[in-house]
Amino acid sequence: MLLFLLSLALADSQPELPPADELPAITVRGQYIDYRLRVGLQGAEAATDLIVSADPAMNCGDVRFDRTPGPYRQCWLRGRRNASIRLLAHREGEFGRDWTVDWTGCEPRDGGRSCEVAISSEILVGATFRTL
Repeated sequence: MLLFLLSLALADSQPELPPADELPAITVRGQYIDYRLRVGLQGAEAATDLIVSADPAMNCGDVRFDRTPGPYRQCWLRGRRNASIRLLAHREGEFGRDWTVDWTGCEPRDGGRSCEVAISSEILVGATFRTL
């Protein structure tokens, strides 16, 4: 009985909370800190034909080779807003003699073997392998 009376006394000393529908409005202000960069790959002929990025990491390959042993093939990454992302084309043979790559939505670098893009929104980069 003493325990019961003690619990009633403690319950009376707790402040009463308002019902949930009477809480004041909450305003949240923020913005995305990262965006998605997608790569549209065309012209891949082998499982080793990839568009890669080191930081953040990405290995983009043709979906026909998804079940082929090797690196996981994912054609998107999330990058920090205003960060520069470097994409590099990788294919067997010598670049410029055996093959080349055409880029869209990205500034070519290293004679066209790679490209660089600054992430400022959702971005789609096109990469088309060409055999010479």
